[in-house]
Amino acid sequence: MSKAFDWTKLESEMTKSTLRVALGAMAEFPREHFYCVAFHSWYREANGVIQLPLLGTHTVEELAENEDLKWAPPDWYWPELDYANATLRKLQRQLTDEATSKEAEHWRKTEARFVTAMVNVAKALTKKLRGHAQATRDFVALFIDEDDATLIPVLQRCTTRTQFQKLFPDLAQRDAYARTFAAAPPDERLRTYLSDVYEHRDQLLEGGEAGVGPHVEKLAD
Repeated sequence: MSKAFDWTKLESEMTKSTLRVALGAMAEFPREHFYCVAFHSWYREANGVIQLPLLGTHTVEELAENEDLKWAPPDWYWPELDYANATLRKLQRQLTDEATSKEAEHWRKTEARFVTAMVNVAKALTKKLRGHAQATRDFVALFIDEDDATLIPVLQRCTTRTQFQKLFPDLAQRDAYARTFAAAPPDERLRTYLSDVYEHRDQLLEGGEAGVGPHVEKLAD
């Protein structure tokens, strides 16, 4: 029987290593004020490899050059801090071995458990770095999963409700609309879908004959 993957060790090593490099960046640039460190560009293949995400950081001074990059880690001044030591590289290999050791459902559960681990690491980094002299008052560490289906819920897990609404007002508004829409009567949702059958193709197909009905020819194009 294979040894169970050590999630506690992964979280501990990730926290220690990423904290070390984040503090190193602060020490190297003592005049900069950091507002975020973020795990990003997370690569995985369904039923295959699960890699560790990249780690980036940015400062208010660099942000002043281009406000549009506030939550775009790949375009930050420090998009890829080198935190993956030998222990973490070994853990990453073990993680993939664990994920692929059984059926597809096990891979998905391992993927979800990894997200939880990264959220825990992000929260730990926020707690450890927020009081630093070079950290802004609303400093936050995040795990940014670029997948549209998980972007908002993962960010919400990394932050408090107040933080999420303050830092991501557009996403908070989108989430509020989605919740309101989901609670709306079926007929009202259907009318919205039918107002743009191409935009809502997937939702209509999921709705069966009542949803597709007279629009099946358009959906088949």
